[in-house]
Amino acid sequence: MIFSKFQIADIIIRSNNISSFRFKRPHDFQYLPGQYIIVQLDLNHQIVRKAFSLSSSPTEQEFIEFTKKFTGHEFSEGLKALQVGDSLNLEGPFGSFTLKEDENKIVMLAGGIGVTPFRSMIRYSMDKGIDNDIVMICSNRTEDDIIFKDDFQEMIKQHPNFSIVLTCTRPTNNWTGICGRIDRNMIEREVPDFHERLFYICGPPVMVKSMRELLRSMKIPDNMILFEDFFGY
Repeated sequence: MIFSKFQIADIIIRSNNISSFRFKRPHDFQYLPGQYIIVQLDLNHQIVRKAFSLSSSPTEQEFIEFTKKFTGHEFSEGLKALQVGDSLNLEGPFGSFTLKEDENKIVMLAGGIGVTPFRSMIRYSMDKGIDNDIVMICSNRTEDDIIFKDDFQEMIKQHPNFSIVLTCTRPTNNWTGICGRIDRNMIEREVPDFHERLFYICGPPVMVKSMRELLRSMKIPDNMILFEDFFGY
């Protein structure tokens, strides 16, 4: 279904360069966890349209939300200048990168802001009482780039079959967790039964490409690898 003008109800600061834009959800706006919307901005009298995954879950009835990392690009700066009460044209939902509810064992590999559709999927799975066994490995540059950490910690308490592995590629001296990019050793260590699982990958194109190649080298068949690229803008 296509929708048009939405008023921003809240802007939630997730980190020093990431914010979530929240809108009141129309009663007839239905979507699947992992789907995306198109956001329109008027930039210098030209309409520009960009895709954003919904970080909200379909089970969250009061609002819909997308989350943006501010990159300094023109579209990004246009969003950053918006305030609560401003309106945006939104279209959607779109996309087939969605939660497979009948898959019992799942691994989610997230690169940075690519975690947003996974937040939607995991929240949905928890709220619906779906007994998925989900392991998410989330890679960020520093610990300050990690978003939805409190949400995920709350979900872990609610659902014994959900676990999250956080790794930083450029950690500060204060970081005491796992360091380095997602690699074969990390997957084998954190997900010993990886051959039995469906893999989701979401992040920057370079990360997605390298993860697909890695999984293929680990003998994961293509039909067990779902992926979506997140382009920076």
